[in-house]
Amino acid sequence: MNNTITIENRIWLPLVAAGLALALAAGLLTFLLLQQQTENQPSARPAPTIAAPTSIPQAKWRIKIAPRAGKRISKADRARVEKRGAKVARMVQTVFDTMFLDPSNMDKVVANTFTRRAARALRRPGVGLPKGADRIRTVRRKATVTLYAETASQAVASVQVQLKGIDEDRRFRLRQTATLWLQRGKKGWRVIAFEFDQRPR
Repeated sequence: MNNTITIENRIWLPLVAAGLALALAAGLLTFLLLQQQTENQPSARPAPTIAAPTSIPQAKWRIKIAPRAGKRISKADRARVEKRGAKVARMVQTVFDTMFLDPSNMDKVVANTFTRRAARALRRPGVGLPKGADRIRTVRRKATVTLYAETASQAVASVQVQLKGIDEDRRFRLRQTATLWLQRGKKGWRVIAFEFDQRPR
């Protein structure tokens, strides 16, 4: 028998076995790496659909700012009236938009815009939306802001709001006219007195 073949078999067979073992180990390692990458990738499932909030168109605010003076006023006084009147106008919008469109935040807004005495007086029934009102849509929002030109620290806001909505599956219409008296102090403008007239339309 030729011993050369036997010697070659003894040499190459272990090498082949070792090569197969390395190949299997490499294949297993590759499989594990691919499996880990697959697990780390985000799921291909579609994201849940979130319904967009219902948007109800609202009437645009129409606000006029005017000085109140018994004599001719200077350009400087007029500029001051316009600047401070713009702040009062923004406050008016905030108060009435919160009252009718975001009533859950009304207490917070009143605390920041009314004096304590005026805030307590506002807690009476009959001002604002009826209980359970929904689907509110304003059809008219109008205000006139008048400032005393001499100091521009006192103002009167005359406001008109008309709206419609649903109350316990019944449609309703509401009209409110209001007058706010405001005073400018160290903490800015505050409502010191008011008058509301609210009734079905």
